Amino acid sequence: MKGLATMDYDHEGVRRVARVLLRHVRPANRTMAYHVLDGRLGVYVKDRTVFRAEVDRYFNAA
Repeated sequence: MKGLATMDYDHEGVRRVARVLLRHVRPANRTMAYHVLDGRLGVYVKDRTVFRAEVDRYFNAA
C-alpha cells in the first residue's frame, strides 16, 4: 500500500493551513493547539517543528 504524499517539502503551505486552523478552532492553550494541528495535519507532515512555531506565533500574537 502506498503512503500518503507528505507536505514536508512545502513548509509555507503547511504554515498557512496551520494558521487558518488555529484561527478557526481558537484553542484555549498550547497543548490543545498542538493536538489540533497534529490531528488534522500530522498525517501529511514529517517535521512537526512547523506546528510548534505556529502555536508559538498564535499565542504570542493573541
